[in-house]
Amino acid sequence: MKNDPHKKNQADSRCIHNTGELLEPKPFDKGDTSVMTLV
Repeated sequence: MKNDPHKKNQADSRCIHNTGELLEPKPFDKGDTSVMTLV
């Protein structure tokens, strides 16, 4: 039960990190639109 939330938290953090790094360099120009769509 304690591993369930922990694993989910790590996955979420990694997903956000990966998306942020990949979304920063390319859609930096259209970051506003990308961020709004992601949110």
